[in-house]
Amino acid sequence: MYLSVCCSKDKNKAAPYMFCQDQEVNDEGARVETLAQSPESNNEVLLMVNVEKTYSNCYYTNRAVYPTSLGMSPNESFGLLGKSNSGKTSILKMIIGDTQPTAGDIYVLKHNVKTELTKASTKLGYCPENNALHDMLTGRETLYLYGRIRGVPDRSLEDVVEVVIDFITLRPYENKVVRRYSHNNKRKLSLGIAIMGKPVLLVLDMPTVGMGRMSRRIMWNVLHLIQISGHSLIIATRSIEECEALCMRMAFMLNGRLITIGSPQDLKLRYGQGYWVVLQLNVTKSGSSKILDDVIVFLHRTVQSTHVTSVAERVIIREADSCEIHYPQPVSLVSLFRSLILAKERFNLRAFSVQQLTLRHIFLMLINDRASF
Repeated sequence: MYLSVCCSKDKNKAAPYMFCQDQEVNDEGARVETLAQSPESNNEVLLMVNVEKTYSNCYYTNRAVYPTSLGMSPNESFGLLGKSNSGKTSILKMIIGDTQPTAGDIYVLKHNVKTELTKASTKLGYCPENNALHDMLTGRETLYLYGRIRGVPDRSLEDVVEVVIDFITLRPYENKVVRRYSHNNKRKLSLGIAIMGKPVLLVLDMPTVGMGRMSRRIMWNVLHLIQISGHSLIIATRSIEECEALCMRMAFMLNGRLITIGSPQDLKLRYGQGYWVVLQLNVTKSGSSKILDDVIVFLHRTVQSTHVTSVAERVIIREADSCEIHYPQPVSLVSLFRSLILAKERFNLRAFSVQQLTLRHIFLMLINDRASF
C-alpha cells in the first residue's frame, strides 16, 4: 500500500489531497503501460491508459476520474464497485465514446476510441443506468429497430430477435408496448438491446438497479451465460453481491480513484484477516452514544490478541444505538466472546455477533480508511 500526495497549483481546484493506493493498482498500471507500447500485438479487449476526466466551466472544476489504467482480457467480467459519485459512470461513458477523456487513451480491441470511434462502437454493447426506451414500441419492435441499427442482416434478423427474446425471458411481454412494462422488464429489454449485434464487450451501468430479488437473480444468470458464451463484461454497480456473483476481477472506487483491484478471492485473502463485531444497545434514548463509547473502551481493554496485550480495533460504522467494529489482528476468540458476554451484562447490550470478514466488510473497511485521507 502506498501513500501518494498531490498538490494542485490551480487556484480553482481543490486544496492539496492525499490518498492511498494499493500495490495491485500500481502493478495494473505498469502492466497496462507495457501493453500500450505495442497495442497491435496485445490481445486485450479493453485498455485504458492513464485516463482521467475533468468537468469544468467558468465557475468550478470537478475532477470526476483521476489517472486510471486498466486492462481486460478476452471473456473476462470486470466489476467497478463504488458508492454514488465515485466515477464509475464517467469511466463507462468514456469507454463508449459518449464523453471524451480529458487525458489518456482508451482502446477497444486495438481501436482508439478517440480516433476510431466508429470501429470501436461495432465491438461495444451498452446498457445505461436509465432505460433509454421508446414507450410506444413493443419489445419485439424495439429489438427489430436496434437490430437494424446494429447491422444485423435482414435474412437473420427475425431469428436473432427470437433468440434474444427467449434469452432475456421476455416472451410473455414481447407484444406489449414498453410504457406498460414493469421496471424489471424494462431492464431486461435494455440488456437485450445491448447484446444485439454480438458485441465483444458489454458495458453495463447498474444492470439490475431497482430490480427485485428474484428478477435480479434471473438477470445474473443471463449475464453469466453471456460471459461464458464468449463476451467480456464491464459492470458498474453498488452491489457487492452482484460483483461477487458475476465478476472475475473487481475494483473498489472512491472519489474517482481505484483504491484496490483483484479477484474476490484475492481481496478476501489480502484483507480478510480478523473479525467483524456488531453491537446493538438495548436503549434508544439520549445518552446511548456515551454507552457505546464505554463499551468500545471496555472491549479495547479486555479483548486479548494472540500476540499483544490489547487489540487496535477500528470502528467502521456507528449509529445511534449500534456500531460495527473490525478487529484486524489475530484475536483470541475465547477472549473476544468472554469480553462480549461481560459487556452485554454490564452495559445492557441487546445483542452482539462475531463474523469473519466478507467482501462487504472489506469494502466498508477500505472506504473508511481512504475517506480519512
